[in-house]
Amino acid sequence: VIDPVLEKNFLPSANGKLIIKLGDKEVEWDNNFRLYMTSKLSNPHYGPEISGKTMIINYGVTQQGLTEQLLNVTVRHERPDLETARETLVKEMSENKAQLKQLEDTLLRELSSATGNILDNQELIATLEGAKAAAVEIAEKLEASKVTAAEIEETRVRYSPVAKRGAILFFVMASLSAITNMYEYSLASFLTVFNLTLHTSKRDPTLEGRLRNIIDALTFDVYSYTCLGLFERHKLMFSFQMTIKILEGDTPLDAQLLDFFLKGNLSLEKARRHKPYEWLPDQGWQDMMRLIAIGQTKLDAAGKVHPLARLADDVEADEGSWRAYYELEAPEEEHLPCGYGDSLTEFEKLCVLRCLRMDRVTVGITRFVISVMTERYVQPPVLDYANIFKQSTENTPIVFVLSPGADPAF
Repeated sequence: VIDPVLEKNFLPSANGKLIIKLGDKEVEWDNNFRLYMTSKLSNPHYGPEISGKTMIINYGVTQQGLTEQLLNVTVRHERPDLETARETLVKEMSENKAQLKQLEDTLLRELSSATGNILDNQELIATLEGAKAAAVEIAEKLEASKVTAAEIEETRVRYSPVAKRGAILFFVMASLSAITNMYEYSLASFLTVFNLTLHTSKRDPTLEGRLRNIIDALTFDVYSYTCLGLFERHKLMFSFQMTIKILEGDTPLDAQLLDFFLKGNLSLEKARRHKPYEWLPDQGWQDMMRLIAIGQTKLDAAGKVHPLARLADDVEADEGSWRAYYELEAPEEEHLPCGYGDSLTEFEKLCVLRCLRMDRVTVGITRFVISVMTERYVQPPVLDYANIFKQSTENTPIVFVLSPGADPAF
């Protein structure tokens, strides 16, 4: 129905005005008419046909854009003088550029409208000289502003670790909506937590110490705030997701290993190599073959073949050690046999545990989170009504979701 509007299929009417057909009706067209359409899709994709008919504006939050926004918030709180100077400088540079453009237009207009011999037109020459002098002065100001802007930016960028961590945490929160629509967190609610952390985090005489305090406090504040709205069964998953994303922000994790840990071996074909011992789980052996294939494509820190590439050979060569490990009640607490406990990273050990003892992976994830983030990130905060009330405002309602049989009085 709206295609004629999008394609602007105008028809002339008898009175000389434009009309447009909507279905079986003819409607008079107004040049001031604007049509705005929105989508609830978080990441919509539109083909060339739609893109050619409309102007698409993406208001979605990107990690880079949010990092810059949080950097402004952080600097405004920590160094208000610096942020004020930056904003003033940006305004001045914008005004100077506009004035320079105006002078250039004036020069062109005066030259194009001049009549007779330009050299005899003293008024024109005076105007041109004045415009030229003003243009040179503005250009010098712009150059000086660039130097000042670089100095300000050099100081501002030192606060970027806080902004980077904040952006990572927000997108971890936002990704929870993939589990259930109830886990929807707005940017406004996150900014409330972010600003509160800036005000309450511990002060330090050194910038490095202050940034470390903010990052630690922000990470735990976001964890605590988010856990209040999560079901118990999803809290460890949130901790693991947060740990993974923080690690990726510092040193990107191996995408193949992460995909393997989440999905295992998805191949429909059975591995050509048969499992050497009956005690090895069937699916675990298939997963191990996939893990070995990943290891064969990588090198260790010394530039040698990755230890994972020979995992099956070592399991077959030393059945006693591996079977003893397999039969442990809590294998995740013990060293892997054949030196793998020393040669693999914590996440790689988790992948090996997945192959041998799938039933202990949840506990392994808990230990992994503790090793990276400390123990408090696997111990969700106790429900504190006084603290919840402090986080609320007259514009922020508190919604309690009660499970059957739960008594909020206790």
